[in-house]
Amino acid sequence: MLEFLLSCSLPNPLESSLNPQRRRRSCIKYQWTSTFSPFEHLARIPHSLSQPPKLPTYHPFTFTMKFFSLLPTVCLAALSGLSSVLAAPTTNSTSDASITVITSIQSVATTSGNLNTLCGSINFFNIAIVGPQIAFTLQKIVTSVATATAQIIQMGPNPVAFSNTVAVQVVVVLTSFVKIHQLLLSTIIGKHGFLAQFGFAAPVRLALVAIEGGVDAFAFALIKLIPTQSSAAVKQVTMLKASLNVAITTYN
Repeated sequence: MLEFLLSCSLPNPLESSLNPQRRRRSCIKYQWTSTFSPFEHLARIPHSLSQPPKLPTYHPFTFTMKFFSLLPTVCLAALSGLSSVLAAPTTNSTSDASITVITSIQSVATTSGNLNTLCGSINFFNIAIVGPQIAFTLQKIVTSVATATAQIIQMGPNPVAFSNTVAVQVVVVLTSFVKIHQLLLSTIIGKHGFLAQFGFAAPVRLALVAIEGGVDAFAFALIKLIPTQSSAAVKQVTMLKASLNVAITTYN
């Protein structure tokens, strides 16, 4: 077999850097001896190394089938989580309704108390500012009563009645509101001459008439929720309407 000799001469980097003048003449000789020619060596490279690596092939159908094979497990886990949520205790709707009614009555009572304080502070020096505030706050009471009535109506034509314990609490709050509003009406009646002198009698009268109509609608809706205490509630509403009639007559 023939022996092939492969030789090459490359510049000596060390000597060239030390002596730049001998860069071209100074060389290092490398020899490679083999019984095979370089071309035969290339031919002896394994075929697996000479081929580019194979990348994994994406098969949509296979992926889809794997996904649907896992789908029952995923659905089972989701249904388990949903059942735990549905099994959780829910809020009592009757309790929520009673809280809403009581909160609404207390809110109107608070507004009436604040307005009573404002009416008591009215004088010649602040009438231009306090007069419009009185009319505006009375209209706010009208809106609040209408909102409370709408909340009860939204419970349906035959809402679930409150228990007697809750009904007693509602009447207690209603009684407190009637007393506060009667004090307000008394103060407004006492300020009639002063308010009329500056042109605020008409707005006040219109607001009082609207409050009277709102109280009627609210009482009619409320009695359905507290049948065990309906007579006590009607008594309080009747007292409030009597005070409203006196105030409206005064401002006519």
